[in-house]
Amino acid sequence: MNNCMKLTTLGLVSALMLAIAAPSPAHAGTLSIYNRDCTKFAGFKRHKRVTVHVDGPPGCTDTKVNVAIGSTRTINLVQTTDKARSGAFIIKVKEYECTYTHEASGTVGGKQNIHGKQNSKVTCEKDRGGVCQCTKD
Repeated sequence: MNNCMKLTTLGLVSALMLAIAAPSPAHAGTLSIYNRDCTKFAGFKRHKRVTVHVDGPPGCTDTKVNVAIGSTRTINLVQTTDKARSGAFIIKVKEYECTYTHEASGTVGGKQNIHGKQNSKVTCEKDRGGVCQCTKD
């Protein structure tokens, strides 16, 4: 019984040490996406929403968000910090600078002007040609 408790304690302490040593994502900023009038086709049906792809360099948020017409969705922008272990101390090695591209599905060449450390807003609306474009407010 005593050996069993020692093994259990050792396992819990090991798991705790691994959790402390692992690189953890840090919440940096937010991005609010407002859909003024964009729609999309899925199959043979038009849907009153748009899918926006928010993408950053490796170690930064990479996600797709559906936003209905007249609605706003807010996502947390997360950046990862590489950490190295030196004995009992954890040393921050590199912090990523996250600059995000945002583009509506079906478009190419979104703008890369959202900084991960700030709270930003983007509005998606149709241009004169009927193509959904997302621009920073």
